[in-house]
Amino acid sequence: LKGTTVPLRSAEAAAQADVIGLMGLYPDPLLRRIASPVTRFGPSIEKVAKLLIAGMKSDAITALQYGIDARIIALKGAASPNSTPLVFVNPTILARSGEERMVSWREICLVLPPNLEIDLLRDEVVEVAAQDVYGVPFRKALSSEAARAFQHELDHID
Repeated sequence: LKGTTVPLRSAEAAAQADVIGLMGLYPDPLLRRIASPVTRFGPSIEKVAKLLIAGMKSDAITALQYGIDARIIALKGAASPNSTPLVFVNPTILARSGEERMVSWREICLVLPPNLEIDLLRDEVVEVAAQDVYGVPFRKALSSEAARAFQHELDHID
């Protein structure tokens, strides 16, 4: 397999470059990293969120997949619980549905080889805590496709 070697950069560097850059492709070592928490909020984080949303090739993505070392997830379209894109900074799962409410999903991933599909179980409902691009904490209950997509993206940054 021919992957990529996307360099790791800070959110500030990505915002200053004003470009999202290339997405890491398996077996890029970037994809095995744990993203660093965002500790400084401001124009750089807001800019990275806008770049992520503008460059999305699917309904869900993380900053780390583009080599940006920041715990940021963006959801839009069918993956967003809102009618507009939703950005989660420093997201965590607070609560999950019970084992009896796990849902089987067939997933693909843009960073893996084309046509690779994986069957797995995801929680039907998750309660999430995060911050917005300004550092303001919020909580959100996600279900169905939004819950699945969020969990998939959280796997990327964890």
